[in-house]
Amino acid sequence: MSKGQSLEKELQQRLANFRPSDRDRLKRALTGETDATVAESAIRAFVIGWEDKSWVEAYSIERMGKWLAVNAPEATVGRFDQWARERQTIARKALRAGLRKGRGLSLEDRQLLISS
Repeated sequence: MSKGQSLEKELQQRLANFRPSDRDRLKRALTGETDATVAESAIRAFVIGWEDKSWVEAYSIERMGKWLAVNAPEATVGRFDQWARERQTIARKALRAGLRKGRGLSLEDRQLLISS
């Protein structure tokens, strides 16, 4: 398993848990030059993993989208928004809803979502 594959797998596990330490690791990956592409791939794979399920954890995906809108670089957020529009599934709609809500937060509310 390559470094990129093992990092992607680690990040997918962290997305499933989404604890503060997991969010901190995701933020570092999303803002790092070498890990950003792998992090984006892990997030897409996580959302795609929910697309074929009989039920979708929409709240968790929306929450992740909200966090991404605040913590990921704007270009990354734009790519996720565009990607989510390409296929209308419940999981992708939840991601877009979270991105939209995160972008619309007041400065005070955004501070609550920023990883330390």
